[in-house]
Amino acid sequence: VTNPAPQGVYQTNRHGNITYTIPNLTAGSTYTVRLDFAETYWTAVGKRVFNVNINGQQVLGNFDIFAAAGGEYSAVAEQFNAAASSAGAITIQFVTVKDNAMVSGIEILGGTPVTPTPTSSTGMAPATPEDMELHANSNSSITISWEASAGATSYRIYRGTASGGE
Repeated sequence: VTNPAPQGVYQTNRHGNITYTIPNLTAGSTYTVRLDFAETYWTAVGKRVFNVNINGQQVLGNFDIFAAAGGEYSAVAEQFNAAASSAGAITIQFVTVKDNAMVSGIEILGGTPVTPTPTSSTGMAPATPEDMELHANSNSSITISWEASAGATSYRIYRGTASGGE
């Protein structure tokens, strides 16, 4: 994987039929959506298969992490362009075909190449967003919202089991 997420991202995952809505984006602007995966359970091709939709359009069909990564415990990232809706959101849906859909990390990057840390026009990393809120919409859907940091051009969202644990 070129410019991978932190290693801890690939050691955790969320599985099942899941929907993420990423708000507070600039309506109509195009963003790069990078999805990080690693198969940490199955040891053969065809055991976990799923589809991924972004803003209602299928971007991955019958996706098999093991096949795409070339084996168990190997990372793979899939990257797509998506426009924020008129409400300033991108919706990402994972739909199980066989076993459970699974994702390790989601990155939303503003129209620039992937960089290790978000940067502003001044070259300094902007502050971490404050007042972040997570809302469980159901057992398989979460809405994340926050106040945008001045100068931020992208955000990376990682699942973690502890603060700083990616």
